[in-house]
Amino acid sequence: MWNKRFVPDYDLFFFKHYPREFKAISRKEGYANLSLDDRTSFLTWNVHPEAEWIAKVSNELFLSLDKDMQKKLLLTQVEYGRGFYFKYQDLLTLDSDPATVAILDGCCLMYKKEKIVVFQGWSWRQLSLSFRFKLLEMISRNFVSSSSLQVGEEMGSSELINTFISCNGPNCFSFTLMNLDKEAAQTYTKTWVKEREFLTSLNSYGYHAKARNHVTPQDVLVWFQNNQAVHGCYAISEAHVLNKNGQTMFHPYQCLPLSDVMNTWKSSTLVIYSK
Repeated sequence: MWNKRFVPDYDLFFFKHYPREFKAISRKEGYANLSLDDRTSFLTWNVHPEAEWIAKVSNELFLSLDKDMQKKLLLTQVEYGRGFYFKYQDLLTLDSDPATVAILDGCCLMYKKEKIVVFQGWSWRQLSLSFRFKLLEMISRNFVSSSSLQVGEEMGSSELINTFISCNGPNCFSFTLMNLDKEAAQTYTKTWVKEREFLTSLNSYGYHAKARNHVTPQDVLVWFQNNQAVHGCYAISEAHVLNKNGQTMFHPYQCLPLSDVMNTWKSSTLVIYSK
């Protein structure tokens, strides 16, 4: 499933000015219609704010451009922070088979005096499945900053701990709510919960902000920046929490030491919610 979702058969290209070569829409309009898969494939949250226009370009149209234009376009996207790119030498450590090397050479770019590769649907599907899975595994490791612990069978979401999922969508708020409502847990595994919905749901489950700084089991911990909730997790003890760091298929469900999560979000304001 990851293999199919990671690189689609089209690109989302970003531009500072309306492009002459493609039909484009404003970034504001485009973002409103982006799927979670698109957001993850092209890392849209990283794109430079000056890139105000978006064009959806098929692989066929891209490949009809001359080679110089193709390279210029891809390098511009790298500069804007759009999507993944990989160091050529890192990819060779995954597989140095001549057939793989030939494919990588065919889509290699020079960026800041270093060889890089930006995969598109047409090049991604030329690679062997074994190489693709090795690369996806490498990416997933980069998304995990802490080692997950085991949790007891008493936890309703224990079967998810130490696992990745096959879709983009469920975020930290979704995972937190899974632990409050076992009947709705399956729905939350497919849902990206937004901040306002999360806070409203906490109230509906009888959770309210408490003026204390010690954590007890079944507390919900919420971190705020500029009066907006930016992260949440569920406490299973005074020292451990159930946590998910993002909404992509590369973010696993984890049981972590509370101290690790506190350190990650130390620049934000913690509010403890309990019944």
